[in-house]
Amino acid sequence: MPKITKKTNVKKTVYIPKDVNIKVLKYMADTNKTFSEVMNEAVNSFLKIHANKDDLAITTEIIENTIRKEMKPYMDRIIKFLSKSTKSGYASIFIQGQVLAYMFNTDDEKEFLKTLINKAEAMGYRAVKNYSLDEDITKMFPNNMKLEDF
Repeated sequence: MPKITKKTNVKKTVYIPKDVNIKVLKYMADTNKTFSEVMNEAVNSFLKIHANKDDLAITTEIIENTIRKEMKPYMDRIIKFLSKSTKSGYASIFIQGQVLAYMFNTDDEKEFLKTLINKAEAMGYRAVKNYSLDEDITKMFPNNMKLEDF
């Protein structure tokens, strides 16, 4: 940073907390700079951030719009995929429910079916919530699948 001559300087008095003063003195010793140089650096750094908030907001908006534009095709594809998966999932559940309701006629069988559905929903919720889908699928469909495992 070029030194500013006395002709262009304006004298200001600042009061700083003792702990900040200690940090400033240490910085001055480490960098071999004067108090004025350190204060000028500090004020310039502050102004770069705070005086240019409008510029920063515009830059941030440009970056956000660019990211949205670049990500839109990927997000649209993911949304379409999730929509199709959801549709297939609902259709599958509906068909399974209808077949099972047809097969389970007695009150005990209907109660058993309701219990299984509730357990399956709870397991699905846990898998999504805990991000442990692979582990939960192994629990749902173990290699030696037995009814008592459930």
